[in-house]
Amino acid sequence: MSGNNSIRGYLVQTLISLLDSLEKDSKWVSITIEPLDESEKVDIFWEYDSSVKVTQVKSTKNTFKYSIVEAWCHDLEKECPDADLLELVLVGHCQTKVHNTKK
Repeated sequence: MSGNNSIRGYLVQTLISLLDSLEKDSKWVSITIEPLDESEKVDIFWEYDSSVKVTQVKSTKNTFKYSIVEAWCHDLEKECPDADLLELVLVGHCQTKVHNTKK
């Protein structure tokens, strides 16, 4: 990943963190962006009184392919089995799922 893409990714993560933390019903205790002790899949680590939420943020100027997004979801589930809530945030355009009509 180039330097510009990395910077853009960190800015998007920061913006998502700020927006989510300012929500009216958000009762978080702590938030960590790019936690060092978590999986590389975790971009934002949220702690609440009795639960944990992990967030992975993906952004692109291209279109997200459904199959890749689905794989990211499975990877996040596998990497963070102890989290109470898993969240994948996509910033960009998403491809709709195409159903195969061939029999």
